Amino acid sequence: MTSREAEVESKLHHYIFSVLEKRGFTVEGVRFDEPKTQYPVNGRRADVAVVLAEGKKPLLIIETKRKYEERGYYRAVSNIMPTSRVVIDQALWYALYSGAP
Repeated sequence: MTSREAEVESKLHHYIFSVLEKRGFTVEGVRFDEPKTQYPVNGRRADVAVVLAEGKKPLLIIETKRKYEERGYYRAVSNIMPTSRVVIDQALWYALYSGAP
């Protein structure tokens, strides 16, 4: 069974690929390679579609996050904080070590 996070990753990759493909992998005179998934960044892997500008530096890194839930008496409580230290540190890691502009 595929996780929800993997499904989102796959769909994002597909959408970005479709947009770039329709434009001939060129946007505003900039040429792009196909989007990549699980792109290596200094010993880690970025989840989704690192879009590479002509095989050189990544231009866009997208990281998906799983929704964690804690079961309450009447409802499930969403427990993901996009501004948490862990999430911000991961984004900074990718920005520093991917070579992205």
